[in-house]
Amino acid sequence: MSPCAPALTLTPGTGGAGRTIAVTGQRYPRACVRFAMRLDGEVLPLRVRAIRTGAATGTVTVTGEFDVPESAPSGTRTASLECTTRDARLLASATAPFTVSAAGSPVLPVVIALVAVLIVAAVLALLHARRVRGQRAWVRAHVQVKPRPVAADVFVEKAGTERSRAVRLTAHLDPGTQDVKEVAP
Repeated sequence: MSPCAPALTLTPGTGGAGRTIAVTGQRYPRACVRFAMRLDGEVLPLRVRAIRTGAATGTVTVTGEFDVPESAPSGTRTASLECTTRDARLLASATAPFTVSAAGSPVLPVVIALVAVLIVAAVLALLHARRVRGQRAWVRAHVQVKPRPVAADVFVEKAGTERSRAVRLTAHLDPGTQDVKEVAP
């Protein structure tokens, strides 16, 4: 490479679709008026930030940036920075390898979504538990529960012509109504 040949530097040298890449072109002729960026021949919009002329060298240094197109296939590509004169005559071009990285891993968004769902579920479970705890406290403060009696043993005794019955009742928590009835023999 001769000392006056243009050079192209891309920072970073790898990027996925939509990524902004910084461009530095050095040692271009002073007659350069327009600069065009290409990726495998496809013209990309180049945002030129600065064009400086070196007093000692008489060459132009251009800095700018471009975005990797969504349609760019992954793999190593050839990037080129071309400069033209006012009448669109090509004066100089420099190339550099550029690697288009594959689309982002689909696993990462799924993991992020799963973690978000788990966090939301945990928050909702905590809020529900707090609400239930509050409801139970209200019930304890405002409702009094007494055990209802349940027939546990029935004793029948005969004394002459009269029968007597004894019913032993035990406490049993049951929300239903319990009745004791005498059934004819």
